[in-house]
Order: sequence, then structure tokens, then C-alpha cells
Amino acid sequence: MFLVSILLGLELSFIYQVLLLVRGIVPHARWFRDVEDVIYWIFCSIQAFRLLFRENDGSIRWYFLAGIALGMIFCYEILGKPLKKFLLWVRMKRTTKDLGKYEKISKEKKQME
Repeated sequence: MFLVSILLGLELSFIYQVLLLVRGIVPHARWFRDVEDVIYWIFCSIQAFRLLFRENDGSIRWYFLAGIALGMIFCYEILGKPLKKFLLWVRMKRTTKDLGKYEKISKEKKQME
């Protein structure tokens, strides 16, 4: 049960990392991110309940919660840190591109005056 809960933690954390990647590449409105988070946490709750119900007749054990947390931490250490670096790089590229557009518009505006 402990090993299965670690795998569940890995799965849930991986899904959230993918969600963060999508958010970093495609800008979202605040309300849309909130809806995504609610859907994600409902999904997490259902998955945890299904595992508890199937494997442990619905009894919550400390090692189940510890296994999920351990799996999530492990996935964050493996995927989360490189993903943060990648998202910072994407944001820097986007900001640089936007800044270039702004400078071009400013030059054209000055020339028109």
C-alpha cells in the first residue's frame, strides 16, 4: 500500500507539473487558473479515495498520506526544478520579444511625428 501511494503521489505531481508547463507557455486568466486548480484537486481527491477504498477498505492510514507526500516531493525534485528553469526561460524569451515589439512601435511612432 505504501509503494502504491508513492506512485499515486508521483502521478498527481506529474499531472500538476504538466499543468504548470501549459500555464507557463499559454497565458491564462486568473479565474481560469482557479477553475483548473479546483478541477485538479477534485481529481486528486477522487484518485486518493479510489485507492483507499480499493486497497484499504476506506481506512486512512498515516503511511498512505506519507507515501503520497513522498511521491510528490520526489517528482518535484526530479521534474519541478528543471521545469521552473524552463518556464523562466520561456517567460524571458516572451518578455524580450514583447520588449522588441514595443521598441519597434515606439520608433515608428517617433518617425511619424
